[in-house]
Amino acid sequence: MTNRNEIFENALNIFATYGYDGASVQQICDASGITKPTLYHYFHSKRGLLDQILKETLTPFIYDFQAACV
Repeated sequence: MTNRNEIFENALNIFATYGYDGASVQQICDASGITKPTLYHYFHSKRGLLDQILKETLTPFIYDFQAACV
């Protein structure tokens, strides 16, 4: 698994457990075995990480929903 995927999966679990405000960048980094600069390299910020998680997880649902509405 790539660093990006590892960060993504761990952040998804941590956000689900603690919520966005309750999750820290350090928690995500520790769970992923990386440093903060590595997380920022891939996602630029905690908010950027959340935005990417929402985009990647909701896009398939939105496409399916749109197709069902036609």
